[in-house]
Amino acid sequence: MPLWYVWESSVKGTRPTWMVEQVWISLLIYWDFEKFKQKSIQNKLNRSSTQGETLHSTGRKSHIDITLDCWVGMDWSFDIGISKSSNKN
Repeated sequence: MPLWYVWESSVKGTRPTWMVEQVWISLLIYWDFEKFKQKSIQNKLNRSSTQGETLHSTGRKSHIDITLDCWVGMDWSFDIGISKSSNKN
């Protein structure tokens, strides 16, 4: 199941049917810790920020898909600068 489904269930306060009850209780306890709440607030601010060098603007696209897209568009016919005259034995 996607993580947003677990988050949506936490907002509603209802345990997903596929989740073991003890795991749900553990998550509720974890989400109630002050440390988690502070990290959550900081992450919300980070996601909404428009400043900085590493803005997350790719949406649901994974990092590997973005990397592969960049590689596909690259010109792989570059010259690496090795010639027969520079290769001395």
